[in-house]
Amino acid sequence: KLLIFILSLPKFQKTNLAEHKTLIAIFGALLFLTHPIQTQAVTYIYQRLASLAALFYLLSLNLYLEGRFSQENKRRSLFLFICSGIAALFAMLTKENSFTLPLTILLSELFFISKPPEEKKNLKFTHKLAKFIPLLFLMLIPFLFSFDIERVFHPRFLRAQENTIITSKVYLLTQLRVIVTYIRLLFIPINQNLDYDYPIYLSLFEIPVLISLIFLSLILFLAIKNHKNFPLLSFGIFWFFITLCVESSIIPIRYVIFEHRLYLPMVGFSIFLSTGLYALLHNVKRYKICALIIIITLSMLTYHRNNVWQEPYTLWSDVVQKSPNKPYVHFAMGRAFNSKQKYYDAIASFHKALNLYKHGDTVFDAGLLSQTHNSLGIAYYYTFQDKNAIRHLIKALDYSPNSRPALKNLWKMYYEFGSYNEALTILNRALGLREDALAYYYRGLTFQKLNRNGEAESDLKKALFLFQKNGAKQKEEEARGHLNLLR
Repeated sequence: KLLIFILSLPKFQKTNLAEHKTLIAIFGALLFLTHPIQTQAVTYIYQRLASLAALFYLLSLNLYLEGRFSQENKRRSLFLFICSGIAALFAMLTKENSFTLPLTILLSELFFISKPPEEKKNLKFTHKLAKFIPLLFLMLIPFLFSFDIERVFHPRFLRAQENTIITSKVYLLTQLRVIVTYIRLLFIPINQNLDYDYPIYLSLFEIPVLISLIFLSLILFLAIKNHKNFPLLSFGIFWFFITLCVESSIIPIRYVIFEHRLYLPMVGFSIFLSTGLYALLHNVKRYKICALIIIITLSMLTYHRNNVWQEPYTLWSDVVQKSPNKPYVHFAMGRAFNSKQKYYDAIASFHKALNLYKHGDTVFDAGLLSQTHNSLGIAYYYTFQDKNAIRHLIKALDYSPNSRPALKNLWKMYYEFGSYNEALTILNRALGLREDALAYYYRGLTFQKLNRNGEAESDLKKALFLFQKNGAKQKEEEARGHLNLLR
């Protein structure tokens, strides 16, 4: 719809683009729909934030542009502006890259709506400013919902990899290379990866960084130089860089590259390619043939990529092949093996993760180390290596003393092996950290085994109360059943 609207503007009425606007818009929409780079944003449930934010983002922009061209009907125009502002607010509350919306609206004003110079001279400054009041209001929204800036820029928070601390400067230098990788993925979407093992660059004078800076500067220079002759191509390029700037600039994010970050910038790429191909070919028949080949190719690649995403086992098998030196991917692969009951393979993966991880920051990564030892304990348990299972579960608690999964698993093993005193020690430790319904429940069962029925009844009553409070119906029934046995 955005492309059709833009190509219907007076600026394009006498061009071939306007004559075939529906065809170009359909190709642009299919590019956005079928490109395999979109797989992560769509298939990875958590990253639906990216697609939802893009929905509100595009809705806000479309409503704003329609409002700008409904000046004859002031009521309708005002209504559209209000709706645009509401959609903008929803977008910004969904994902931070939507904070760039005022810039893309301004970009649209400059490229498609600005009046000729002779008309601008006749407008008073106040009239010019009045049109941008809604835009100025939108620019305030990010500040109303801003981040804790001190936390964002604190050095302990800025870790691009498991053992790398980066500054804003280093993040920016790395992003110069990352943006080039993004561009390559848009044009040649092969070797996609959920978790890239991406190098960190420390100096502008490193050859890859310097080449990337020159390449990106050249793209921007050509976009600026040709913005009058090829406005839609330049608009698509600027859209790409603007919508990417929140996550690829000076504000460091732990993972320097993620494919779902291209969901919104993909709009700019779709506009660039769909209009650029038409300008290059100047022939509708050839344009249709090329567009069809591109869409079929992208659809096949997307189908293949979705096969990789069909379950954790296939996904992490792919990632392990492409990022073999990242400890987290071996941990995730081990969990996938556990879910497949391939416990010996899981043990090997977890040990690989721990071997790679020993060079990292054990304080910062205590949670992941705890999860790794906990999962390793489970794998050892199912291969009847009880001593190793208990040893790793104890290590899991050393790294994260209040880890509920590790406490639960260790208690179950002690309880199953008849080591009730050891089980009590674990549960007392857990309840010393915080009041927990499951810990009371398990301790009640343990007291029951030790024939300490008064203490068992007291703990089960506490567990029952907390289960009722939390709405845990199944556990509530189990606790009530054990209480009835005691009575």
